[in-house]
Amino acid sequence: MLVVGASTGDLAVTEALRSKGYDGRIRLVGQERHSPYDRPPLSKEILAGSWPAERAFLRAPAELDALRAEFILGRRAEGLDVEARTVDLDDGRTLSYDVLVVATGLIPRRFPGQRHLAGVHTLHTLHDADDLRRRLASMVGRSGIGRSGVVGVDAEPGAFQAPWGESDERCFSCRGASQVAVMSRATSRRRSMSMSASGVRLASVLVTA
Repeated sequence: MLVVGASTGDLAVTEALRSKGYDGRIRLVGQERHSPYDRPPLSKEILAGSWPAERAFLRAPAELDALRAEFILGRRAEGLDVEARTVDLDDGRTLSYDVLVVATGLIPRRFPGQRHLAGVHTLHTLHDADDLRRRLASMVGRSGIGRSGVVGVDAEPGAFQAPWGESDERCFSCRGASQVAVMSRATSRRRSMSMSASGVRLASVLVTA
């Protein structure tokens, strides 16, 4: 069994196979170097700095060891040969499989030319959250959040609230930093929620921010 992806869904597949009695070899390929972790805290506790990165990990090392799965981390799957039943990795290795599960998840939407723009960030991985938090920690000025979904709404209070106290230098808004949110729709999150649910969630953020 070869699983391309090493996040929540891929871990769930592995645990389900073991719980159902599958005793064969399982290999998971993940582009990130971290073991599977929970992504929702990235835009809240991790971005705010109130959690260490390890707290977002979905399983302890001993629990992962108990799965008897091989985690191939920090490697990207770049090619698939369905007839030969092989997957090519970015380090030149070729992995064979009997059964393949592709659960790579999504990638963040980027603005045209974003990769070449200084100070423009995406928020999708632990590395992204750490990079953005360090950038915000040295910023005094205005930031913009381009969003109309879950992560964007949650990132605003995660980045600008003061979980450490208003006098702490890590409080971005206390140092004069401000923000503006830009969205493509009048009501945020309509792609992932109904208008009613979207309004309730947005209201809860505004009330607690």
